[in-house]
Amino acid sequence: MFVPTSYVPLKAAMLVLMCVGIISASVVNGNFWNKGTVISIVLVSSVGLLNSLHGALSSNPGAIPTLTIWVAWPLVYLFATALLINNQSFRWIVRVLFLSMIAIVLYTMVYLGKMASIVPEWMYIELDMGQDINADFVEYALYNITSLMALIPFAATFAYIKNPVGAKNKIIIYVLLMVCFAVVVLSGRRALQINFFLVPIFTFVSISLLSKIDMGELVQILSYWSIKMVGVIAIFLALATLYFGDFIDAIFTNVAAAYDLLDSGKESERVDQLYSLVEGWVSSPLRFFIGWGNGASADVIRSVETPWAYELTYVYLLFSTGLIGTLFYFGWFTWGLMRLRRVMLMRPDLLVYVAPLVSGVLGLCVAAVTNPYFGKFDYLWLVLLPHLLVGGVKYQAQIFKRSHV
Repeated sequence: MFVPTSYVPLKAAMLVLMCVGIISASVVNGNFWNKGTVISIVLVSSVGLLNSLHGALSSNPGAIPTLTIWVAWPLVYLFATALLINNQSFRWIVRVLFLSMIAIVLYTMVYLGKMASIVPEWMYIELDMGQDINADFVEYALYNITSLMALIPFAATFAYIKNPVGAKNKIIIYVLLMVCFAVVVLSGRRALQINFFLVPIFTFVSISLLSKIDMGELVQILSYWSIKMVGVIAIFLALATLYFGDFIDAIFTNVAAAYDLLDSGKESERVDQLYSLVEGWVSSPLRFFIGWGNGASADVIRSVETPWAYELTYVYLLFSTGLIGTLFYFGWFTWGLMRLRRVMLMRPDLLVYVAPLVSGVLGLCVAAVTNPYFGKFDYLWLVLLPHLLVGGVKYQAQIFKRSHV
């Protein structure tokens, strides 16, 4: 998640190496893919293919280019789930995500330090991260900042749960989250800022969904952690206001603008997209139920290069797949959560690994309301993750059962 989408050759090489490793491990160990997961992913890819054919018949500009998103990438992710058939798979996933989070935060702080002439030039390595900074308002852009939409809820939930990582490691996670808060504030990304404060809700939903934990105990844990988080943030804001009052006012104004539909800037563009997509969706009974097909574009175009790309993810889903398609995808996602809940009851001790991952999924799903994240290889896997994790949890449950016979 640290390496941005712009490094296509590097990611392609890594993907090839991963596939070779998967094939080798599967042949040696005789472990392959969970049947239920195969069915669920093939199903969603098949529906994606049908919608793409619908788009091609409608001469949609993005019908063919979006085949990778709706058909190919889900199958690639399915192929990768063979890696979950391993005793240490969940530990590896958690470690990789934490390392990615640390790398993103460190690179961001070094970049900002270099721009502020605090960090020497030799410490900064120029990467194609889409670097941009606003001199009037401390607002910067890096491609991999989007990953924090999922990584922050993931890390926070990991800290919430009573787990065996130890007090020392928990302190490290808390410090990391506080640094992330500074990164989030400085980013000027409203979705990221709002997401940060929704972390307790993501955690509550993921833990209550995947376990039989006592609700009173869960509320007590979340309340205690939330009070600590709010307290630290309040102190940070108080000190920042004391020394950087205008900057803090600008931050609150920036966040409030996300709800101003009459704003003349970015939000008005999204409102134009909203009206155009909804008008296209309800233009006829046929389009209302089955949509315009994958790769369709409305009257208002966000990008000339990719006219089928819109920021309002779920509204565009209605426009392109109709009511039937939207209900299918939401139902398919919910089915994945329910499948994961059932297998988690076999191995409740894995909650420490799985609940943080689900929190990350929820975080990105909320952020995708006004951002087109699911159209990218780097983030699409998170939508499929509930289904993809089922095979790994089942394997762990079988290992546990055999060892206790």
